[in-house]
Amino acid sequence: MARLAIRSVRLCPLVYALIAVFVYMVVEYYLADYLMVEAPNFMLEMQAQTNNLLDKSLLFFSVVVIAPIFEEVIFRGVAFYRL
Repeated sequence: MARLAIRSVRLCPLVYALIAVFVYMVVEYYLADYLMVEAPNFMLEMQAQTNNLLDKSLLFFSVVVIAPIFEEVIFRGVAFYRL
């Protein structure tokens, strides 16, 4: 655990970052809608495969929570330590 160099997170910068991400997502959504940009086929296929709320929440959880944590543990905890 000490090799991962995990520090505590201050709340104020985290809230600012979350607000900035939310504003960016809203602007991007409306800009893509205004410019009539269509989603790629693989995204439409993924959306068609997730029928219910459980599938969508598990997909969101695995992409947003599990994958970044696993990546940090592998690269920061194992790869950097070996280098």
